[in-house]
Amino acid sequence: TRALADAWLNVSLAGRIDDLAEAEELAMPVRRIKTDVTIDGQADDWTDLGDVLWPAEVSGGAAPWQGPNDTSIRIATGFDDAMVYLAIRVEDDELFLNGQSAWQQDGVELRIDARPTAERGSNPGVRENTYLLVAIGPDAAGQHRVHQPSALPEGTQWAVATSDVGYEVEIAVPSAYFDQKAGTAWDRFRLNVAVNDMDTADDGEPTRQVLHWRPDWLGAKSSFGSGTAFKVDGDA
Repeated sequence: TRALADAWLNVSLAGRIDDLAEAEELAMPVRRIKTDVTIDGQADDWTDLGDVLWPAEVSGGAAPWQGPNDTSIRIATGFDDAMVYLAIRVEDDELFLNGQSAWQQDGVELRIDARPTAERGSNPGVRENTYLLVAIGPDAAGQHRVHQPSALPEGTQWAVATSDVGYEVEIAVPSAYFDQKAGTAWDRFRLNVAVNDMDTADDGEPTRQVLHWRPDWLGAKSSFGSGTAFKVDGDA
């Protein structure tokens, strides 16, 4: 009887996980990279940065986001046998750089949750100890500032550089991190990108708007499995 009960539980759980996987929003293909990528904050070696992405949620202060002519986001992803790569191009009509953290000036917060589907799919209120946070922005000299680099997986690479129209970020995270979090060879992870846009309000003081590519995981608008990135190996 116990064996039958265990078998029923295993089948039921497998079906539930399949249902959960079907419910995920497959928002970002991660394709195998066929050329070398240099992590230097120059995204010109990426051919698939794609179209400007409209944020699913905008939050923040007194100077409302004015649309893509104010600040816009493009994202590209890729992988090889050793690394998972992400590139972000931010176009911003007013760069605000003060040498502080990515949420006290213009910068990017990248969130990656590589745990199994049932764990990563819904995480409102869950803090950074369950997912990888890479918070990075340029400084006034065009160099990078990254939040708590010692907390990033060993071997992680990052770079950011200003451009004529904003700034560009490149990040490479070892595939072993994704495998370890997934408990097997990774094939999906949940991704969100938040761009902190500091602008000058009418009173002359800086104010921050946050552009979330997918709804903020820590907020009420987040939906199950939003922003799921999925591996595409081959020419598909």
